[in-house]
Amino acid sequence: MGSCCRKQSPHVKSFDHVDPTREAAGEENSDTNRLAWEQRNPNYEALFPFCDKPVEPNDAVRHLIALRSSRIFEDGRIVLPAPADSARVAPNLALAIDCVLRPTLQALKNSRAQEEEGEGTKAVCELSAAIQAMSTVVEDGDSMYSVLVREGVMGDDGTASKLLTTAASKGLRVLEWLGAACVGLPVNPSIMTPPLQLKPGQDSPTLFYVDAINEIFSIAFPGICQPSAGMEGLAEVSHRWAQFQQLLAILGIVDEVDESAEDLYRGIPFVTLNGHSKTMLLYLDTLLLGQHRLPLSPVDRQNVLACTLEQLKLCELWPLQNMRSSHHGVQPRFFKMFPFFHLEGGDSDKAVERGEGHGPRKEFFDLAAEELMQEWGPVRDAPGTVAHVTVNESVVIIAGCATNSAFLTLGTKAVLRCQGQEAFSGVITDISRPSRKSLDALDSLEGQLSSSNTNLATFSFRLAAIATFTGKAIFAYQLAKVPLFKRTSDYCWFNPAIPHFAEGGGGSPATENSSTDQSAHRHYRETFALAGWLAAQAITNGVSLPVPLPVAFFKYLLYDSETFTPSDADILELDSSMGRTIERIKQMNDVEFQAMLELEEADKNMSKDRWIKEKMSEIFNAEGVSQQMGWFRSAFHSTGILRSIVYHTLFPEDLQTVVVGRPDDGLSDFNLATEFRIVADSEFSRYPHNKLFLDTLVTDVLDKRFAQNDPIHRGVGGGVSLKRAFLKFLTGRVKLPPHKGEEVIRFELPYTTMSVHEHDAIIDRLPQSHTCDNTLELPNYCEALLFGSASEWFQAEANCDDPKRCIITHTIRENVMNGWTANQTEALRKRLGDHIYTKLVIAVTHANSYDLDEIISGNASGNGGGGGGGGGVRVSQGWGPIITTSHTSLSIDDVPVLGD
Repeated sequence: MGSCCRKQSPHVKSFDHVDPTREAAGEENSDTNRLAWEQRNPNYEALFPFCDKPVEPNDAVRHLIALRSSRIFEDGRIVLPAPADSARVAPNLALAIDCVLRPTLQALKNSRAQEEEGEGTKAVCELSAAIQAMSTVVEDGDSMYSVLVREGVMGDDGTASKLLTTAASKGLRVLEWLGAACVGLPVNPSIMTPPLQLKPGQDSPTLFYVDAINEIFSIAFPGICQPSAGMEGLAEVSHRWAQFQQLLAILGIVDEVDESAEDLYRGIPFVTLNGHSKTMLLYLDTLLLGQHRLPLSPVDRQNVLACTLEQLKLCELWPLQNMRSSHHGVQPRFFKMFPFFHLEGGDSDKAVERGEGHGPRKEFFDLAAEELMQEWGPVRDAPGTVAHVTVNESVVIIAGCATNSAFLTLGTKAVLRCQGQEAFSGVITDISRPSRKSLDALDSLEGQLSSSNTNLATFSFRLAAIATFTGKAIFAYQLAKVPLFKRTSDYCWFNPAIPHFAEGGGGSPATENSSTDQSAHRHYRETFALAGWLAAQAITNGVSLPVPLPVAFFKYLLYDSETFTPSDADILELDSSMGRTIERIKQMNDVEFQAMLELEEADKNMSKDRWIKEKMSEIFNAEGVSQQMGWFRSAFHSTGILRSIVYHTLFPEDLQTVVVGRPDDGLSDFNLATEFRIVADSEFSRYPHNKLFLDTLVTDVLDKRFAQNDPIHRGVGGGVSLKRAFLKFLTGRVKLPPHKGEEVIRFELPYTTMSVHEHDAIIDRLPQSHTCDNTLELPNYCEALLFGSASEWFQAEANCDDPKRCIITHTIRENVMNGWTANQTEALRKRLGDHIYTKLVIAVTHANSYDLDEIISGNASGNGGGGGGGGGVRVSQGWGPIITTSHTSLSIDDVPVLGD
């Protein structure tokens, strides 16, 4: 971390830090001093074993039990080591606590698994059942505790588990204190904390994370509230939160729950929580502070920011109207968004796609993030123009241009398409009238425009790239944009091309500015403010705003410009090249440094520190950067986020996780089972052939075959892999979830098929997705292959010739693969994989809009692609996407639409 510390909460008491071994200011404790301290201070003895990582979990537990019985908590005060020692003690103490809690964590996972087995893919962790499971483990003991008793770590007097949970509770209190001492985090008021400052180079809050506690939050939180849902009931959520606190109290993580207490988070060990857990708590806090419903309609996918800004102004919700010098007293204004995207080909400009919910919400924030970084506008056609690409050159002749065409500007990107060829694009670096020789090349082109139209002209463009084909082409273009955030390497930072603007009172443009400057000032001020407002609203919408901003950005956001001091790690993260340069400067001798100053024509009296400070300032503290962060921060705070208790426990690393999630380029390959938690319909485990179906779907098709394909193109913006396109089809977004392994995807078999005829009916149907809860509904293709009228079973073993009257019983399903050889199973797997692949490719590449769920009768005979419970999809009436495919047998009823 850098040199900043969190401001201490006003309710936290403090006292002088005890450090008897420090001989001089800033001197760290040596091992010799540490031993002397142990001899003089019995309170420290219990922590001394934690200076080294325990070899075995049992060792950690022994140390923790010894800590419980120590005098460290006597007289209402805690005497603990200095921060230098805390950095060694904390992770080992966290490991010991994790060892104690892990058996109960397994019981919680088992409770969730039982819920999923009984309730299917819609199940969440039911808190009352989880509380019962936790109580059983703590009171009766578990295998882990039995082992500890057997090995003599603990007694077998019936209080073993209680002893452990008490030890874990004491350990957590110490860990909280260490967190306050080392990184300045406010803790439970019952523990007195010293107001220490974080020093440059000290370790991050990850030292204090307890994995088991974070996993407990991850498992249980969907049972408290569900960000993917619509508007949630406050009373019900509050009740479930109290249940969750009861569960934590059973484990010794918090004290006994007092539902009447005003502080809902009393005793929560924030120092042990990672960014993902705090994201969940912050969502809960915005819900408790008050959420409001905000429909946005229509939203143009290519102009999300402008559409949102316009509608916020119409609703008088525009953040600039609420921006004040201090936001601590601002009434919270958190909005759950319900965007409705413009319907392409609709009968009016107001026509929208009918789907609503979390799927469109996720896409809305993804599109907004892309637009904040977008360097090029949408691809626009140039009707009536004729283009000719010259051989092996970067020259393009364009005929039929109006002399005032928007694309006649240096820096515009030309996009050229030729039938049978990949699209080619290049930035226009020169515009001129073509030579006679070049014009001769146009004579052979078809469809020349009338030369009598004097408003049209012919131009020659030179591009900053070599053409990949020659001859006639279709011409389109993209106008250059100035993005708010410009990518450096892996991250983005404020765009240096955006200048600092002189401002008058209240942030308005200075009157001496030209009208052009005033317009630019208004545009950038509004857009940065909108970005800050959306970043805060992403929290209450249960999504991220995936602009890859570095930790330094969130340090700057949390602390004012006077407090924020970037570290070497910050510059290395943002600009690795500059980071390495600074490191080389530090290692130069005086002669080498003077030679470099002469080369740069810089002040010869400049010191290394001054040179580094100026370079850092150019990036982090320039006037334009400070102004833009001011606009962003004010709008971010205008939502009332400062009223959140949880917000004041966040560190920059936490806030980065909360707002932008984890970096993802939207292109790289990934493993589905690693990135998501897969929950499958119980039908998949009922019969051997259904288990084969699930394994073939996930392993053979999604993880292997989808990853091996060339990029496919989905509208404007270039290609994505087929696997990423599937991710878009299933979840509503191309990018991976903000938190690895936490988001659930569900596979369901919604059709009930009994007869051979019904199996024939589903073999050609397409999968359907519901992006709100990441659900993929599939016809049972495996059974369709095994029991259809073309199957070996029907031809050889069925006792009925009529497919409509031939019923597939439970016994038949159970025994159909009995006696099969490995070759027979592998042959079925190959046929099944090919069929799943074909159907998913059609679904993924042709479903391009949201609609409401279809009402189905529960069997395979109805029209449509499957679904459930919604307002009804009328696919046959033209709501599905337009199809261009070689599959001539595909009817419009087979086309899937994205569920809400």
